[in-house]
Amino acid sequence: MTAEQKLNEAHKLIQNGLYAESIEILNDLALSYQDFNISYLLGVAYQRTDNFNQAEKSYNDEVYLT
Repeated sequence: MTAEQKLNEAHKLIQNGLYAESIEILNDLALSYQDFNISYLLGVAYQRTDNFNQAEKSYNDEVYLT
């Protein structure tokens, strides 16, 4: 599966409320790619799991990458 396919899968998981699964995929992607979409989706997933410290870090990373 390509990075873009993984990103799309993570987005679908978030839309379906499967945040932990999405976070796992996105963290794996973040190890290899610096992309604001990855950071943004990580922020969303962390926020929806009430992990606001990690959400803030991810959103800050997103702003840095744009």
